[in-house]
Amino acid sequence: MKDYTFNNEDKKDFILNYEAKDKRMFIHLGSGVTLNVPYTRKNETKVIQKMEKQVMAGQKFYFGTKEGKAIKDQLLTKLCFAVLLSTVSYIFMRIDSLGAVWNYALAFCFAGSAVFLGVSGVEYVRHLIMIRDLRKNVEFLNMKDRINGKIKESDSEVLDNYLAKTGQSIREVVAKAPRDREEILNINSFNYVPFSDLKQIDENIAVIEELGLDDGTNRVESKVRNNPKRKVKKL
Repeated sequence: MKDYTFNNEDKKDFILNYEAKDKRMFIHLGSGVTLNVPYTRKNETKVIQKMEKQVMAGQKFYFGTKEGKAIKDQLLTKLCFAVLLSTVSYIFMRIDSLGAVWNYALAFCFAGSAVFLGVSGVEYVRHLIMIRDLRKNVEFLNMKDRINGKIKESDSEVLDNYLAKTGQSIREVVAKAPRDREEILNINSFNYVPFSDLKQIDENIAVIEELGLDDGTNRVESKVRNNPKRKVKKL
């Protein structure tokens, strides 16, 4: 998870992610601090709930307030100004008739504007990456119950259908997750799998449900039995 905080004070308890290793939890915060606490389901649940609240708070601020929506425009304006300043400084610096003093001054101005351009560019790109990550996590929260429910209820063969066309990373996450855990895929494990894989699973589930196959039970037969007049289209 990227850092969605609005100031340095909020970074102190903003959870980026956590790792579980040797019965310990290593919780990485936005401030750069890593907390080392015992790994328990209670601790893990609290951390996951905190991370989900962070996503919802970020969604509310960046997508639901004028101040949050304006940040992108402000950074873009700053970047455009830096580009303009650098361009103008460079053009005038190339004019020999201005004299040595002016050339030195413009060279200094160009160097400063180039640094300003670099910083502005990094800030703008970083914001775009953060917004993209936030959208991804918001969408994950919207579909996690559906995906986790299907994964937990499925046997190995049906699970292979749900994971069709996904990468190795998400398969490893699903395989290693304890089946007694409430969520196989949570907001933290989602940090380590591509969003495209999650969308692929959701698409696979939709296809299987549309076909009436689900988990291999008699759902298809029951649908036909409940609709005796239904005609089968000949190919």
